[in-house]
Amino acid sequence: MGYGAYMNVTNNNAADIRLYVHGIVCVHNNGDEGSNLSYFNGLEVVSEQTEPGGEGQYIEAIASGQCIQEMSTFTLDVNKITGNGQQPLGSVVISEQFNKYHDNPTGSVEAVIDNDGDQATINVTVT
Repeated sequence: MGYGAYMNVTNNNAADIRLYVHGIVCVHNNGDEGSNLSYFNGLEVVSEQTEPGGEGQYIEAIASGQCIQEMSTFTLDVNKITGNGQQPLGSVVISEQFNKYHDNPTGSVEAVIDNDGDQATINVTVT
């Protein structure tokens, strides 16, 4: 088992947004070890709302086998929903190594990560 985190996305943009997850490397998914990163893929977050809310969606890095020396990582893309489709707002690359999560945001996306405690918290905010 690797280091886990609870993740939320808050939409402070005036428009609704849609999220896309890709580039998943060494992260449990689809309920494996309780981690469900795919929850965020295709998720629509209404303006001024947080999803999933509460404690957040649990995600967990893989820290065994061929992933023991590899950085766990994924990218979360954020698109503004418009009347004509979608427009990119930015993205954030989330990575984990040695029980610490890190972020690399672009555009209108920010992330606040707290690595203290048994599980980290990742709060992504779109402005």
